[in-house]
Amino acid sequence: MSRGKLKLNKMRKLLLFTIVVLSTCFVNAQWVRQIGETGNDDVKDCILDKNKNLYVTGSYQGTVDFGNGHINSSVNNTMDFFTAKYDENNNCLWTTFFGTTYEEKGIRIFLDTIDGSIYSVAKYGGDPNVNIPSWGFFKNNSNGTESWYNWITEGQNVVVYSDFKQTTSKIELLILSTASSFTIESHDATGTIISNTPFTFPFSSANGSGGVLHLILNKSNGSIYASHIYSYSNAFIKDAKFDGDSIIIAGGFTGSTQIGTFSLSATMGMLDGDGFLASINPSGNCNWAKKFSQGTIAETDEAAGILVVGSKIYFFNSILSTFNSDGFLCYYDRLTQNTVSNTSGTISYAGSTFYTPGFKTSKIKNDKMLISAFSYFMGCNFSEGSGVNEYDMNSLTHSTLVTFPSGSSVIRGSFASDSTSLYIVGAFAGSTNFDGTILSTIPSNVYDGYIFKKNYTFYPTSIPSISQNNYAFTLYPNPTNGILTVSSNGNINSIVIYNVLGELIYSVPNNIQLSSNEIDLSNFPKGIYFVKIYDGEKTYAEKIVKQ
Repeated sequence: MSRGKLKLNKMRKLLLFTIVVLSTCFVNAQWVRQIGETGNDDVKDCILDKNKNLYVTGSYQGTVDFGNGHINSSVNNTMDFFTAKYDENNNCLWTTFFGTTYEEKGIRIFLDTIDGSIYSVAKYGGDPNVNIPSWGFFKNNSNGTESWYNWITEGQNVVVYSDFKQTTSKIELLILSTASSFTIESHDATGTIISNTPFTFPFSSANGSGGVLHLILNKSNGSIYASHIYSYSNAFIKDAKFDGDSIIIAGGFTGSTQIGTFSLSATMGMLDGDGFLASINPSGNCNWAKKFSQGTIAETDEAAGILVVGSKIYFFNSILSTFNSDGFLCYYDRLTQNTVSNTSGTISYAGSTFYTPGFKTSKIKNDKMLISAFSYFMGCNFSEGSGVNEYDMNSLTHSTLVTFPSGSSVIRGSFASDSTSLYIVGAFAGSTNFDGTILSTIPSNVYDGYIFKKNYTFYPTSIPSISQNNYAFTLYPNPTNGILTVSSNGNINSIVIYNVLGELIYSVPNNIQLSSNEIDLSNFPKGIYFVKIYDGEKTYAEKIVKQ
């Protein structure tokens, strides 16, 4: 297959629809950008870097202005895939495009926090009658230039890139698929195929995942360095996340399944399905496996939306029934081996029975998390989750932080946040109200993409500084070149460290009692980080600089 077209354009142009909002704590710009004209366009995912630059991916059709002039799609007016970079003031810094005579849609984006590279996942529609490339993984360097890309050739089965991490020379991916087998084609920047690697899953299921592929790639050319496959009988895997050197997998199963040395049996046998969580170590062996069930014959439990924080694994338990589907936030504590559920915060969704909705669960800040519920299938209605919700990580109680824009038809995409702003992306049709700014599509029955920046402050001002506390916590050296020592005259119950985006990068389990603790930050990028220490009664915070 020919690569089609791949273009790079750089621009420094102020974008449209900018609203200036004054806050009592800061002055910041709130804005919304409409991406699209007469075709169907969408912004599917976004991510922020430490300099407050926003990276987005999605699809466009026809002639669309991203901020540097008009860009044409393929000659037969099909959808093309794009990735773009915007600064916090709505200036478009660069864009890349990929298109063929079939449809390509950007659906996921990852950021390499070490070298600033961007990795985008695209769905290739293609001809359903032949086995052709259908999922692409693209690398762009920090300045937007293309580097290499891989295709998964497996027809029309579902593929989900569920997690990403990086070292200085390699990247690691967790890929879920319902396929029994597929091949990965590795291409260089010119589109030349440099390798073809087949993969086979021992068990496959139309209800979920045939398994998890742990893929390790060389950063320089995208070639496969190593791989591991995890697949289990009667189990459908809905999510997988890295947990240090191990992997947490989640999903559901019917009857019984064997995960390593752990045997799980559904409460109602083949009449019902139960959910499960499991931890897989680097050798491929199962560290532990945990099932959960509501015990009702007409329901099927399954887990999705994993977030790993210290000893706790947060997830959504989705209960699928014949007429309706519900879900609620839970966490499993590996230290106590207890599962805690917030059944009062149930999310109900209808219109896509037997399909689990997607949940983006991230951005841990001040013992809180941000969660957004959405669906990959049209027609789902949510009784809760009509925006980005803020959950307390201990009580699991929630409040709606930001509601999604209202209008005749709005597709929820994704979100990203830092300490002062929340970015929401998606698509809308007709007339839509973005906090007082009304945008309309022409014609009214087509979809345009949107990027919506809203102001908010997440970090509270009431947390005392470590340097001002009576326990005499000491952090040294600050700035540090890598090793940071935390010492105290009292007990240290927990230590957590966040980057400037509010993402948890380091945690020490609760209930430790240390007089001195060395933390190695050598593998993290240079910049500003925030340390939080809990002494059993109060939480203290301090800013540190990694040189």
